Amino acid sequence: MRDTKYIRRAINVPRDTDCVHMAYGNRDSRLKSIGFRTYREYLNSDLWGKIRSAALRRSNGLCEACGAREATCVHHSNYSRATLEGRSLEALWSLCQGCHRFVEFDKMGSKVNLR
Repeated sequence: MRDTKYIRRAINVPRDTDCVHMAYGNRDSRLKSIGFRTYREYLNSDLWGKIRSAALRRSNGLCEACGAREATCVHHSNYSRATLEGRSLEALWSLCQGCHRFVEFDKMGSKVNLR
């Protein structure tokens, strides 16, 4: 299990609009370079399925943020090529629904990715 204080800092997605747009733009161009037209296509791929399973196994199926609930989501804290290809799991966090919602949505319930 990874250090919880570090995890909370690592999964705290910046709320700055420019920063968020740049992160998703970089993600999309990297995905295209490895053969995926969209992020949705990537998430539906066998590649992502294998990467997701490996991240969940690493955490023994428990949320790496709260440690109390079953992890059902895998969150990217960055979209490096190594992460997207599954060569590195360091930027992937196994999270329960509640912790993932905390990372992905603002206080008003709006998705952080702004798209």
